[in-house]
Parts: sequence; C-alpha cells; structure tokens
Amino acid sequence: MEENVENEIKLLLGGVIPERSQEMTEYLDKYTPYFARCDDRDGFLTEAGAYGILKFTQRTMNIMWIIGFAANQALNSYSSILALLRLNGKAIDLKEIRNIPGQKSEIDKYKELIQSAYTLSKVEKVELFKWPKGVPFPEKGKPSDIEGATTFDLICMSGAYVFLHEMKHIAFYEDGNAPSEPHEEEIQCDLFAQSMMLDNLEKYAEQSGYELRRLVSKRAMAISLALFYMLVITPLESWAGSETHPSISTRIRTMINNLSINDDDIFWLYISPVFLAHLEYLGEEDVVIEFNSLKELAMALVEMIERKCIQQIA
Repeated sequence: MEENVENEIKLLLGGVIPERSQEMTEYLDKYTPYFARCDDRDGFLTEAGAYGILKFTQRTMNIMWIIGFAANQALNSYSSILALLRLNGKAIDLKEIRNIPGQKSEIDKYKELIQSAYTLSKVEKVELFKWPKGVPFPEKGKPSDIEGATTFDLICMSGAYVFLHEMKHIAFYEDGNAPSEPHEEEIQCDLFAQSMMLDNLEKYAEQSGYELRRLVSKRAMAISLALFYMLVITPLESWAGSETHPSISTRIRTMINNLSINDDDIFWLYISPVFLAHLEYLGEEDVVIEFNSLKELAMALVEMIERKCIQQIA
C-alpha cells in the first residue's frame, strides 16, 4: 500500500467513525487491503478486486465532490418548499413550484452541476475539464462557510462509506464466505458499511457531547449521498439492476429499511430535495404527490425515478 494513500484512508476512517478506530485498525491489519490510486482514466472507478486491491482514481473522488455540491444545491432549491408543504399538509405540485420566482434558476444550477459531473467522467483529459462555477476546489480543503463545511463533511463521510463497502468485498474474498449471489453480496457490503457508520453511535455521543439523534441523521445523510453517487453515475440501462448489482432503488430501500429514524426527521428533508431535483433533471415535469410524512415522500420519489429510468430505456 502506498504510504500516503494508506495514511489518507486511515485519517478519513478515523475522522468519520472515531468510535470504531480500534476495530478499523484490527480490520486493516487482518485483511491488509491495498488502496491503489490508479492513473487517470475516464469513468467512475471504485472497486475491490483480487489480492485485496481496492482501486480508485482522483477523477472519481472529484466526481463525488461535484455531486456532493449538486446535492447541496438541490437542498437549496427545494428543502424550504418541501418543509412548508409538509407543515401545511399540502401535496407537491411541480408545475406550481416552477412558478415560484427564482426557482428555475435554482434548479438550473443543480442540472449544470450534474451535467458537469458527467462531463468530468467522460472527458479525455482532466486538464481539459472546466471546473464548475461556485464549487470550491477539493485541494483547498474544508470551506470556511457553514454550508460549504457541512457539504465537505458529508462528502468525506460518504467517501468513508464507499471505501467500507469495498473493504467488505475484500473481506469476503479473503475469508472465502461471499454470498453465492452477486446481488446479495452487494447488499451485504452495503449493510456492513451502514453498520460501521451507525452502530455504536451511543458511545460516540457520550464521548463527544453531540446529540445522538443529530449524529444518526447526519451519518444517514452521508450514506444516502453515497448511494446517490451510484444513482447518478450508473447508466440508465443498468439503473434497474444488472447481473452483478441490484437496482439502485433496492439498495436505497434496503438502507432506509434499516434506519431507526422518525418519519419526519431532518434526514428525509435532505434526501427528498435531492431525489426531486434529480427527477426533474431526468425530464419529469408532471409531478403531483400527496404525502403524510417526509419519509413517504422520499420513497415515492425513489419509485418515480425508477419508473422514469425504465421509461427512458424502453
């Protein structure tokens, strides 16, 4: 393992799940994964292969960074509106929302950022890529403003989730006990990463003084952001699943079903705007949804995205 990459991953995991630092040390010592920052190539690459090698590219990290800020833009575009609709017991009507002054420019910013992430994934040379306006450069570190700093935290935490997922693939390979079905292996890797992120948070809450409910919400946001990366970068023809991977909606539902979070928790007010913005990005215009909780809204949006993807490849 390259020493600088090893240190970066250890710092990331230690910063995101400090309450499990001893377990992570033991895990890394046992399976000795080799984190390889590969030479640049197009596409989105984070994968664990044979011999404990976990490959990724800096381009991939930058794509995740841009999508993370796109998610934040979706939050700016819709969170206040959805909160008011929930408070007043009203349905979503996307056509009415579009008539709100300034709303079109807000959602256009989201669309530009998502398109920028796609452009970065395909550009022949990263030197030719024009960095999106309003998104800070990753090499400058954590932004000083609250909004940027919060987005930075979520991106780092989601990155830890991605690496934890891939590390479980390595453990399955080393232990020789991977599920026989590839789909089940993916789900088990998701559940492992989620468990590492969310279990034992009571201990961290006691040590840090942070409110447990807020810790759970924030980490759940990061997990959903990691799955949102998959939603964005997975080709439409594979969104409903492939031979090796279950559908993105299945992975999202599995994650949600393993959460113990109030149906109107702030977590739902994070992912609902993201799903709604992406549904609009996909070209859905006639969206009317009645909902009795923000969780119900989030799940309805996931189903609509899935149907939209299937329609576009039909």
